Amino acid sequence: MNINQPGYFKYGEFEFNYLPVYIGHGIPIKRPIESSRLLYKEYGIKTISKVLYSNLTKEEALKKEYYVTDTIGRQCTVGPLFNKVRGNKTESTIQIRNAKNRSPTHCARISSSLLGKKKSPEHCTKLSVIATGKVKSPESCTKISVSNSGKKRSSEFCTKMKLIATGRVMSPESCLKMSERHLGVPWSEKRRNAHNAKKLKAHNILTI
Repeated sequence: MNINQPGYFKYGEFEFNYLPVYIGHGIPIKRPIESSRLLYKEYGIKTISKVLYSNLTKEEALKKEYYVTDTIGRQCTVGPLFNKVRGNKTESTIQIRNAKNRSPTHCARISSSLLGKKKSPEHCTKLSVIATGKVKSPESCTKISVSNSGKKRSSEFCTKMKLIATGRVMSPESCLKMSERHLGVPWSEKRRNAHNAKKLKAHNILTI
């Protein structure tokens, strides 16, 4: 039950002092803890448990779960429950929210919890494998560009990027894309000075 939504809630023969959000059967200590953690992780809901039936066999508990879930109702029908199915013998039955549908508050909480955490080499390898071959949408590229705009890169980051780019040869397609993107964009004074300095170095011209 959601402790942030107190009140009187009646569904058939069942009465609650808080809004019911999940129905499940299992070991009295283990199952409520697992479901509470998942509900808080996915939806930010803090819960307390209420025992509706006890001393049941596994088959009886499953039948009761079907009955109570149908009586209260799931969110995919007309009720408040987050159960994704009427009942299940083994796996968790809490609806996992799609990342695209997460609220801004939920996303901000996830972001703050991960901020500053250093990923292990194994984790980095897994992320790299997952991202291989994926093409970012224009919306994602725009979001990344906006979030990085105005950020000052550290010297360590610049050194890493330089080492990664060393020896890399750009494909003709990439060169063409860069040329088209910069076409008509005037150079800043800093960039022009750097370009001139590079030209002078390339031609071995010594000036006083």
